[in-house]
Amino acid sequence: MKRLLLVGVLCLNFCLLNHLAKAEEQLKIVTPGIAPISYEMDGKIVGIGTELVTEAFTRLGQAVEIQILPGARALNMLQEGEADALFALAKTSERESFADYPTEPIIDQPVSLFVQKDSTIVFDGDLKKLSPYTIGIIRGGRFSPEFEAAIKDQVFPKLEEVTEYRQNILKLTSQHIDILIGSRISVLFAAKELGQQDAIKELSPTLTTSSPAYLAFSKKGKAANLVAQFDEVMKAMRQDGTYDRIVQSYLK
Repeated sequence: MKRLLLVGVLCLNFCLLNHLAKAEEQLKIVTPGIAPISYEMDGKIVGIGTELVTEAFTRLGQAVEIQILPGARALNMLQEGEADALFALAKTSERESFADYPTEPIIDQPVSLFVQKDSTIVFDGDLKKLSPYTIGIIRGGRFSPEFEAAIKDQVFPKLEEVTEYRQNILKLTSQHIDILIGSRISVLFAAKELGQQDAIKELSPTLTTSSPAYLAFSKKGKAANLVAQFDEVMKAMRQDGTYDRIVQSYLK
């Protein structure tokens, strides 16, 4: 009996030490710092992606350090194993050579068209019908292949570029542009920041139905064995409402 008790105590101590070691072995997670996914506010790193990643690893009992870095540097650190993971990263065959991707994305937002709340503009999927309108886009932004081809073919004679969504929202609400095109969550977040969320509306259909971005794990990092566990936690967060609660807290 004493021997069984001793074995039980030893097993308990081993499990406890293993848990503590896991928590103390802090993972380094990097992110480019693009609002509302990750950004600094009042000296803290916040954002939809930041909160989702932090919550997921808290549930796993794993300590993490999140650091904002320029995109190219963050990607290089992931490739070299100097960072254990990076968010929010689109999946490409090239990146899959040095990073493992969960099946669950951190963010999946379509590229949408927005107009003023009382606008009579409609969209049926035919891009050529948008040619009479002044359209605002983000300089260097990625859209749908069809829209990018239409830009190349000069389908839109009145195309205006800016560097951030806030500028385009103000131009839209002041009638300097007719249509704003951009990633749904980014546009809605910027509108909320400006207090203009009730002054715009989203048209349907969207330009893209899906644009997933992930927490990518470095194949050379310390977290390579956590991909499946992270996936399960993310699924649980979607099911119990945590995911939607975090996302909506930045949009409404």
